[in-house]
Amino acid sequence: MIRFYLNRELSTMFGFKLSRWKRWSREFLPPDPLGGLQSGFARQYSLLEAFQVYLGGHLVADLKLSIPETKIILGDLQKWVTTQYFSYLPPEEPSPVQKSVKEYRIYIFMNLEPTQDARKYSYMIRRVIDQEKSHGKGTRIVTERYIENWLKDGEPATGFDKSDGVPYWMAARILYITKVYQIFTEKLQGESI
Repeated sequence: MIRFYLNRELSTMFGFKLSRWKRWSREFLPPDPLGGLQSGFARQYSLLEAFQVYLGGHLVADLKLSIPETKIILGDLQKWVTTQYFSYLPPEEPSPVQKSVKEYRIYIFMNLEPTQDARKYSYMIRRVIDQEKSHGKGTRIVTERYIENWLKDGEPATGFDKSDGVPYWMAARILYITKVYQIFTEKLQGESI
């Protein structure tokens, strides 16, 4: 059975004020076809819609992106997120490398001076396949093995490799998407038990 969630239920689960959750919902989702200001129907969220609002809220509240920036980023990442976490199709047999992925991170590169030809954002997916931690005198050493690929072919977009000595990664934000998804599902399961 498919479960749907209501505003009050989700805002309580995730610890957000109801008004904040509703605002994010209005900003990050298309208008509710059943609801209106005076229709008498409360908006119902599928799991994907609830995650989209939760992820948008994380980008705004924790990564300090603006609402317009977050809308663009959510639109760009929607297909990848849907395929990765919410695909209801039977999965293809993963390769041995795909089976060994422990964590996904999305690096959001922001072009500080976009032109009409250049995209404002580029995304690099880092798939962490191995992580080794060791401790020295007052330091922690982490060695990682990972695979990186750009979300879209041909990225990074023009304008990201600046020749004036400022590397493109200085304007990057890191989205720990695996951790965000784990927290999201833990909070949903914790409330439904």
